[in-house]
Amino acid sequence: MTALAQQTAAITTVTVASRVRERAQRMPDRVALREKDFGVWQQVTWEGYWDKAELVGHALLALGIEPGDRVAVHSENRREWLYSDIGAVAVRAVTVGLYPTNPASEVAYLLSHSGSRVLIADDQEQVDKALEVSTSFRISSASSTSSRAASATGTRPRN
Repeated sequence: MTALAQQTAAITTVTVASRVRERAQRMPDRVALREKDFGVWQQVTWEGYWDKAELVGHALLALGIEPGDRVAVHSENRREWLYSDIGAVAVRAVTVGLYPTNPASEVAYLLSHSGSRVLIADDQEQVDKALEVSTSFRISSASSTSSRAASATGTRPRN
C-alpha cells in the first residue's frame, strides 16, 4: 500500500451525526437533551436522540433523498428540529432552516431557491404557508402534515 493510500485509509469523515451516533454507542443512557413539555422537563438520552435522528434519516431515504439533496425544516426551536437536522446530515443531505415567522412569500423564495426536495414542518401553520405557495416550487408531498412527522419522531404535534 502506498503512503497516500495508507493516509487516505486513515482519514474518516466526522460529522455532527457521526458524533451523536458515537455518543449514543458510548453512553446510551446519559442525558443528551432536556425540553420542557407542559411545564415538565422531559429528558432524551443519547440513544434516544440517535434513534429518532436515524428514523428521520431512514424516512428521508424512503422519500428518495440522495447525498447533496436539500431538506427544509420549518420549525420552532425544539428537539424534533434537531432530529430532522441530524437525520438529514446522517444521509448526507443538506439542511435548510426556515424560521416559523417567515411569511408565505419568503417560504416560497427559500424553498424554490434552495432546491429543497422535502419539507419537514413543525405544525399545520407552517404546512399551510408552504401549500399556499406550492405552485412556485416542487417538493415531496409526503411531508404534508406535522402529525405524520410527529408519528415518525414518536412525538405529538404541539398546539
